[in-house]
Parts: sequence; structure tokens; C-alpha cells
Amino acid sequence: MSDLNVNSKMFVDDPMVHSTQLFNEGLALAEKDEYENALSVFGQYRKFHPEDPKVYYHLADCHYSLQKYDHALELVDRAIAMDEEYGEAFRLKGFILIENREYNIAIPFLEYSNAVLPDDELTLSGLLRAYFLSRLFKSALVCVNKLLDKKPKQKELRVYEAGIYEMLGQIDKAISIAEELVKVDPVDERHAEQLDLYKCMKEEQDLNRYPGMNN
Repeated sequence: MSDLNVNSKMFVDDPMVHSTQLFNEGLALAEKDEYENALSVFGQYRKFHPEDPKVYYHLADCHYSLQKYDHALELVDRAIAMDEEYGEAFRLKGFILIENREYNIAIPFLEYSNAVLPDDELTLSGLLRAYFLSRLFKSALVCVNKLLDKKPKQKELRVYEAGIYEMLGQIDKAISIAEELVKVDPVDERHAEQLDLYKCMKEEQDLNRYPGMNN
């Protein structure tokens, strides 16, 4: 029994083992959306490994989830400074910049993340949003098509796709997508409302294109 107690004490007192336990505990807490507690645990881990870029990334991610974007930006910048190929950190910085409404500035960080983490769904989703909000609709269409290749039935992506075609002036395609969404999900009234809106836009577009139709 005494040997067991000694081994247990050695296990707890081993700095490397303890720090690994702390890191894993921080991850588990963040996974459960307990971000304040996760910040405390990651802070303890940082005392053991102040030069580990991962801890600054996860601290930043917790602050991001708590909508504390200034703190998140400062921490993720430290992670990037330590590891210039840290794709997840570049992605997180892009997300933070989007929340700060700095859409154009977010794009290169997300593009670099996409280069390091090819076709990562989270990165592509961030790029889609940044391109769309920056009014770079052709680039947004490329992103939404890549995401639809992975999840062809995801309704939110189809809604985005229709919106992109609307902004590109391709109302017929937007109508076609909206009609599909109404068939697939007739309960959601938003699809029918959007379809009606697109049809009105199409009528207006045709009237402007063929003024004689007014007569």
C-alpha cells in the first residue's frame, strides 16, 4: 500500500506529467464551453511552458468564445509569432478580425490558413463569410462550392449560395436554389419568403432589361 502511495505522489509531482494533465484538462473544459475555468487551467499550464504556441492559441480561443476579441487578438498574435506555420492560429485571427468587422484584413490570414490546412471546413467557412462581407462574391462562390462538395445537403450553405448568385445578378439561379429549399424544407417559411423576394427581383430585372414590357 505504501508503494502505491509513493508512486501516486511521484505521478502528481512529475512536472511534465502534471503539465500534460493541465493541458488536457483545459481542452476538456473548453470543449464543455467552460471557458473561464479553461482560461485558469491554461494559465497554470503556461507557467510550465511559456514558449508553447499552443497555449496562447487556446487562451486566445477561449477569449474569442467569450467575445473578448482584443485579448484574443493579442494572444493569437503571440502564437503566430512563435510558429509562423500555425494554420489554426491564422484561422482564429481571421475569425477575430471578422468579428471586429475588418473583413478585408481577415482574408489573407484565412487564405494562409487554407494553404496550410487545405480544404479545412472551418477555414473555408470563415473565408466564405469574409469574402461575402467584403463583396468578393466570385471568391465566395468558389468557397461555397467547395463546402457543398463536402456537405451537399446543408441548407445553410444553399442559402448562402443563393445569396451569392443574387449579388452576382444571377437571379434565375437564386430562384432555382430557393425552389429546391422550399421542397426540401417546406416547414421553414423563410425559404418561401426568400423565393417570393427573388421572383419579385426577377420581375424588376426583366422590366429594366426590357422596358417595353411595361406597356
